[in-house]
Amino acid sequence: MNNFDTYLANLNSANSEIGAETLEAQYETALESIENKAINTAEAWKRAFSNFYDENGIKTIIDLFGDLGNAVDDTLEAFGGLEGLFRLLLALGTTKMPGMIKNLSGLAIDFKDSLTPGAR
Repeated sequence: MNNFDTYLANLNSANSEIGAETLEAQYETALESIENKAINTAEAWKRAFSNFYDENGIKTIIDLFGDLGNAVDDTLEAFGGLEGLFRLLLALGTTKMPGMIKNLSGLAIDFKDSLTPGAR
């Protein structure tokens, strides 16, 4: 018996053990199995995430954003619009800014001195 006869004998044995199923049929079976696993996994995640939200909860969040927008609008109107709000912030900034600049410049000098050996 030569090598080709041995190959044919082994091939026939393998085919009989697997039911003479072709590679294409094996591939189709595996693909169907993988596809079913993917479908089952997707459905499981869909069920899991459906517990995180409900329609009323989403409506409540949207209503809260609407209320926040109304509050911002009312606040702007109380200060005379955006220009009035900027004027208020500018007035507050000019009264507080000199002290803040002095504190920041002192911090910068202290930081610089801490990095310079023998500065103190």
